[in-house]
Amino acid sequence: MKWLAWALWALAVGALAFTMAYGAPQTTDEPEHIPVLVAFGVFLLAFATVGALVASARPRNPIGWIMCGAAIAYALGGIGAAFAAAEEGPLLLTEWLGSWAWGLAFAVAGTFLLLLFPDGSLPSARWRPVAWGSGAATLAFVLGQAFQPELAGRDGPVDNPLGAGGAAGAIFDVLQQALAFVVLAILASVASLVVRYRRAGEEERLQLKWLTYAGGLVALALAGALLIAAFAEPSDAKADLQYAILTAALAGVPLAIGVAVFKYRLYEIDLIINRTLVYVPLVGIIGGLAAATIPVAQRIFGAESDVGVVLTVLVVAAFVTPVRKRIEATVDRRFKPVPSSGTGPLVNPALEARIRAVAEEAVREALERRGISE
Repeated sequence: MKWLAWALWALAVGALAFTMAYGAPQTTDEPEHIPVLVAFGVFLLAFATVGALVASARPRNPIGWIMCGAAIAYALGGIGAAFAAAEEGPLLLTEWLGSWAWGLAFAVAGTFLLLLFPDGSLPSARWRPVAWGSGAATLAFVLGQAFQPELAGRDGPVDNPLGAGGAAGAIFDVLQQALAFVVLAILASVASLVVRYRRAGEEERLQLKWLTYAGGLVALALAGALLIAAFAEPSDAKADLQYAILTAALAGVPLAIGVAVFKYRLYEIDLIINRTLVYVPLVGIIGGLAAATIPVAQRIFGAESDVGVVLTVLVVAAFVTPVRKRIEATVDRRFKPVPSSGTGPLVNPALEARIRAVAEEAVREALERRGISE
């Protein structure tokens, strides 16, 4: 099955290469598109590569195959977006391809990938109706998008070259409304992670933490994109920056899945979360302090004076260390593992439990050998 996994990877990467080659010349006249193109390339390459690695190494785990399939759908959507941005090419590639490929990729990744993470099985048999409902809603939505009578073009509705007419067209129009059920299925899939975490053992909880951490980064990127939308002037460059931030953050999801499934440095997630909780607020506070200090310094010393810049740097530098220590103390008090002894150093409890289990097993084996020899 390894050849099939890497064949799917080659298909997705080949489609990505076509998108990059076709879209790169457009960035010469419109350089604001470069961040979007690069972020999409990183995201798709991460998704396809992790999927192929998981599928080839764990062929019985459907997560790898789902990621490979979703990567191909994302790549097809990218081809459609590239043609649509260039405003050239047949309608079948510009509008039709993107009308269903993006929806298929997001629906499959947002439902089955979450329902089956990390071991490829549902949390329990009770979640089978959610899985069947997710599949049915996704299929209905994709069919409705692909064969609707009209497509949403840049300048208004256009006739779908593969659209159905008459009563069949009306049916496909209705099928598009299955998007609401797809959204409900995604929410249910997120809820399944909560249920799985409550019932999980120590190792599985660490796997779920990696995925949750990646999801938190996506939420943080979404908040940043919303701030850009609120304060920046409307423009194509602003929209491209928002898409680039979100897409780059989404690239962390397949990487987290890879770490969790292969259990590579699984126990470092607690330290990563801890440092994130320290440095994200620190950057925000220091950035806000600099933004507040610069206007005051410019008013006092003049907008073109270097004294204001130097003063701002000194003020910010003076606050970095005490603010960082204050945040670290708060985070460590609330989230850092409790010491295993009254005077010992702070230890990751998951790692400590794993070490204790290995040590107990070694002692047990040594006693058994000694008993046999006696």
